Amino acid sequence: MDLKTALELILSPDQTQQKAAERALADSLGSDFVPTIARLTELAKTSDVSDTVRQSAAMAFKNTLTSKDASEKLRKQQMWLMMPNDAKDFVKKNLLETLLTDGPGLGRAIAQCVTAVALCGNVAVEWPDLIPTLSQLVMEQKNISKQSALEAIGYICEEITTDVLSPYSGTIVTAIMNGMQKEEPNIDVRLAAATAFQNAMDFFKPHFAQPQERDYMMTVTCEATQAADPRMKTAALQCMVRIVQLYYRFMEPYMAPALLPISCQAMTNTDSDEVVLQGIEFWSSLCELEIDLKNDIDDCGQEDEVYFGFVQKNLSLVTPYLLQWLTRQADSDEEEWIPSKAAHVCLTLLSECVEDEIAPAVVPYIAQNIQNPDWHYRDAACVAFGCILDGPDPKKLMPMVNEAYDVVMSMMADESMQVRDSAAWVIQRMCEFIGTGNTMRADRFANTLQILRQNLNSSPGVALNVCWALTTLARTSYESANTTPGGEVQATRIPPSTALSPVFPDLINELFQVGFRGDSMHNNLRTAAFEAVNQLMLHSPQDCYPSVQKTAVQIYQYIAGALTQDNSMDAAKRAHFGDYCQHWLVILNTILKRLEPADRAQIRATVYDICTRTLDLYRNQHSFQAEPEALICLTTLMDLDPKEFSACLDGLHPYITLALTSYNEHTIVNAALSLVSGICHNYEASVIRLVPSFVEHVIRLISQLNDPSGLVKPRAVCTLGDIALSMGSLYAPYAVMSFECLRNIVIPQDVDVWMSLVESVLEACVGLAQCLETQRDGLKATYTDDVRTMMRAYASFIVPLIVSASEQLSLISDGCVQNCAIMMSILCQMFGREMLPMVDKQEFFNLLQKGKAQKGTKTRTLCSITLKELQKLKTSNGSGDAVSR
Repeated sequence: MDLKTALELILSPDQTQQKAAERALADSLGSDFVPTIARLTELAKTSDVSDTVRQSAAMAFKNTLTSKDASEKLRKQQMWLMMPNDAKDFVKKNLLETLLTDGPGLGRAIAQCVTAVALCGNVAVEWPDLIPTLSQLVMEQKNISKQSALEAIGYICEEITTDVLSPYSGTIVTAIMNGMQKEEPNIDVRLAAATAFQNAMDFFKPHFAQPQERDYMMTVTCEATQAADPRMKTAALQCMVRIVQLYYRFMEPYMAPALLPISCQAMTNTDSDEVVLQGIEFWSSLCELEIDLKNDIDDCGQEDEVYFGFVQKNLSLVTPYLLQWLTRQADSDEEEWIPSKAAHVCLTLLSECVEDEIAPAVVPYIAQNIQNPDWHYRDAACVAFGCILDGPDPKKLMPMVNEAYDVVMSMMADESMQVRDSAAWVIQRMCEFIGTGNTMRADRFANTLQILRQNLNSSPGVALNVCWALTTLARTSYESANTTPGGEVQATRIPPSTALSPVFPDLINELFQVGFRGDSMHNNLRTAAFEAVNQLMLHSPQDCYPSVQKTAVQIYQYIAGALTQDNSMDAAKRAHFGDYCQHWLVILNTILKRLEPADRAQIRATVYDICTRTLDLYRNQHSFQAEPEALICLTTLMDLDPKEFSACLDGLHPYITLALTSYNEHTIVNAALSLVSGICHNYEASVIRLVPSFVEHVIRLISQLNDPSGLVKPRAVCTLGDIALSMGSLYAPYAVMSFECLRNIVIPQDVDVWMSLVESVLEACVGLAQCLETQRDGLKATYTDDVRTMMRAYASFIVPLIVSASEQLSLISDGCVQNCAIMMSILCQMFGREMLPMVDKQEFFNLLQKGKAQKGTKTRTLCSITLKELQKLKTSNGSGDAVSR
């Protein structure tokens, strides 16, 4: 089958023809890679073949260079890079010429092909004239070609890191603004430009710092929000939101004359919910930003932070629009994101941001509408009340809460189900706000509890919020019973009794009945009901301990019964029971922590049995989908009674191996990694026999797993460090392979995922370095010459990680700051002045200064010690100014 025929049949509805075409294409690429991809671009370019062939050729070319699997993608990119330069130039020429096509669908496909090539290596080296050429097409071409060029720019900016594209930022800005400006007649071109603008905005910092360039970009963006096409309005508003998020410090001159009126205008739009949603999102994003800024100023003393208080200044103008949208509730799809839900979220953020000032802006509306004959307004007032319970000073808000109590409780009997649903949510918020015991009158507590229990049999939506309210009551009543007259919470003490003690057994039974309701799958009611049981177990006082014991027996009988029926279950029934088993195992895990050692000993063997039987079902492909919960229960058993559990370790090893190799089941892998860390921590050198297997599987997991969302690899990397730290010097034989594994981790595109990996890798490096110590005297450690030689080779990859963390101070955790300080200290102790050129960086100084300003004593101490060590190195080198800057 020739290539053209294969492309014609590859989208055939006939499965036989389609598979034959796929095989023919794969065979051609396998035997003649370079001629085949060159021919694909020729077929995509020529107008003498059908649109189907051209589209298929473009799709096949893109798939030749890309993959969802990171290692496979890297392999394909290496194949491109190994091609002769003349062949690569031929392909690039064809792709750019094809961008001039008249078909928007094909143009978009070719834009993706161009991006696939650009991602192979450094585009500035491999294809240096690409961005200038695309920008020139935008400036010179019209309609489809211009749109395709902008789409290519957008895709490239979305995929390629800022550092690579920074030299082209001026060219990209010019092209995007040209395509987005109001004078552009083609709306699709403007939309493509707006999308590219959002994707490219991260590296426009130098241009936003220039007033003239900033004014121009803001003018084009604001004018685009006035477009007649709602798609363009929405895209421009999304750009506006992103601009404020990234370049808040430059926004003061634009807020009053432009951003405020534009966002308010968007919230009044009656033609497009998408436009309204973006108008509301503007203020939600601004709230989140200003909340974070205030926290940074308050917690870390970052007085150089720019804070304008836009939300506070414009509160009276923005709030009425949100309250108006609260009255336009959904009539059908409860999952659909609509303006009323967005307004709900935004109003909550407003309250958190402006604190006490929210009450005067919202309370009059609540008072006016809480008993309105129209249920839409009653519901809106009820929701508004719940929204403002976060933020204001509780002492100032308490009189209003007391006044509203009876009205909100009465709304649980409202004729409107939606109002009852909202009232249940507000009661949960009130329980959180008020607490119980010391601050809620006994009669009110009893009344609240009675009303909640009466509504457990209501519709799933109402019962859901009732369950969450009971969850809150379980926690707050426990905290109240554990609070001294002086206000101190005794966290480790189990109180003799709580306000829920009289009804505790009945409440457990009622919640189980809710979990077993036929409609419990609706609105996540089953999850809420069993989570309420779980919280009652977690916060059970001494006088309710018999109920905990009874529930433990009840739970493992339920699970054992389900496991016994496995052979008679079809797939649907297995999924049904599996969902229950997940919840039951979560509750059982909590109960294990609550039981007295003697009582736990009586059920230990039973719990181990049902957990391993659950894992056996997975091994035999009869999964109950409860494997993570089973592994977590086993980890808890081990942590609570390590001595008694030690006999189970060898029998458990095959299950751990199975779980660590379940690459497609991220929750199973994570649970297994936690179990491995726990085993090494609890048993240290006594489990050295298991370490080779653990290290092999964890390293293979890190190296081979495709994990673009960062759901597993950070945990796996930490586990490697945990094993090293637990084994101490016994881990030395695995140090080189571990460091090599960490050094070869592929950098993901998502910055949050990358920073999560950076934190994990630094933590693992600390564990590895500490296992290589030969002696420790207080804060000082000694290392052999062989260890120094090895670490010298890896310092060049560790130090850039610390730089990455230092450049993202707002994203890293306190623990990451600690590990950066420890790692710098270790390297300085190992190599002395030799390390100075690598660690004498302003970024490191900023990170350590942030650590010194943290509240945590450990962080402050570690950062202070490391700063002194750096200063000592500078002084001994004859220059003492860098660290004291």
